[in-house]
Amino acid sequence: MLTIRRGASVYRFARIAGSRLLQYGRSNARTFTGLTTRPILRPMPNWKPEKFVVWCRNYSDLPPHVIVKLPALSPTMETGTINSWEKEVGDEVEQGDVLASVETDKATMDMESNKDGFFAAILVEAGTKEVAIGQEVCILAEEKEDIAAFKDYKPTPVAKKEDTASKEPAPQPAPPTPQVAPSTPQPAPPTPQSGPPPVTPSSRTFVSPYARTVAKERGIDLQAANIQGSGAFGSIVSSDLDRIELSVAQPVVGDFEDIPHSQTRKTIARRLTESKTSIPHYYVTYDINMSTVLQLRKELNALPDVKISVNDIIIKAVANTIRLNPVVNCEWRDDMIRRHNKINISVAVDTSKGLITPVVMAADAKGLKQINLDMTTLRNKAFDGKLKPEEYQGGTFTISNLGMKGARHFTAIINPPQACILAVGTVEKRPVYCEDSEHGFKMADMMTVTMSSDHRAVDGAQAADWLQQLKSLLENPSLLLL
Repeated sequence: MLTIRRGASVYRFARIAGSRLLQYGRSNARTFTGLTTRPILRPMPNWKPEKFVVWCRNYSDLPPHVIVKLPALSPTMETGTINSWEKEVGDEVEQGDVLASVETDKATMDMESNKDGFFAAILVEAGTKEVAIGQEVCILAEEKEDIAAFKDYKPTPVAKKEDTASKEPAPQPAPPTPQVAPSTPQPAPPTPQSGPPPVTPSSRTFVSPYARTVAKERGIDLQAANIQGSGAFGSIVSSDLDRIELSVAQPVVGDFEDIPHSQTRKTIARRLTESKTSIPHYYVTYDINMSTVLQLRKELNALPDVKISVNDIIIKAVANTIRLNPVVNCEWRDDMIRRHNKINISVAVDTSKGLITPVVMAADAKGLKQINLDMTTLRNKAFDGKLKPEEYQGGTFTISNLGMKGARHFTAIINPPQACILAVGTVEKRPVYCEDSEHGFKMADMMTVTMSSDHRAVDGAQAADWLQQLKSLLENPSLLLL
């Protein structure tokens, strides 16, 4: 039994038949419309049923409907961008139908309907950015003839984190009582009439609004410039700015382009800044002779329907090295070091929207051909922004390969919460020592790799030992078969 008091009226509700509610009352009863079409009346002792109500999704004067709110389409999503609507007003919607394409912080995801109905209204237009989770985005009506009732519907705004944070300090400005101050300055104006000494200049710099705008466009720091204004009471006007000689030429308006941050770029900036400032990075570098690997790749690609890349072999070698020595397959936590049993290799992929790291699951248990198929699929999905959360989460070790870009050596930033990332350079011909050569050296296909490690979880000697094992596997790729 649920009792609601409203003024002098008392409403009593009883739940029956699943989600249906019946209202019992002797006076001032109201009828609410809802989604249940066949309410069941059951009298209760000492009460005479006069009117009934049924449970509905929205208690309002509008016809039965469902308000669809933006869901969290990825674990790290805070806001999203409505790229496009896949339904138009009037379309019939079934459970599982795609309503909209939403850009999250990682990829572009489909927002599906979990109800049947008719598409009644779009509350957030396509292309809108920074749509908060939980914001009302569209409406589904139960009946098609009810669609017109939602033409002028106004969505309820959702307060963002910034808004709630800004509201907290709001009460503080209220208590101050600077309003009393005007009572003391008021006697000051009449005093000049009695002939006091001239007003002494203050440390405050007065700037006309137009001069402030011009200074901002020219990149002039008015405080640092320390110039004497020619305007009233020594204020700086626009003509004073022409007398400032800048030591560095400032860009002219129009010589630059402002590119808005995408959700992916914001996430990259936040995570990498957090990684670089909170994780104690250190770096260990090794040179690896890849001549045997290149010969193996050439032989494998001579087979029909086989196209193996050097990166595929590196992924397999890294996974097998982790299986032999799992010290790097871990993450730092406040009260422990968690070492993973599964070997899931994240591989950095550069897309037009930014960097993303799809994951080759259980890479140590897969052959080179399967790794190549997985990477081809994941790379294509990454370029199209169609990666699912389970395809870019759960990695335990990351590989970042800039060798195809011609980079000989670089250091990578750790991908949290992982403890290590391997930066792979290009394969190039270099002279190496050879005692059998009459010149004392020979040309070999060499590759430089650098592993960035979290010193809290992996010591330097451990990282060096692990890289020595990786070097051994790549210089003797037949060991990958063991």
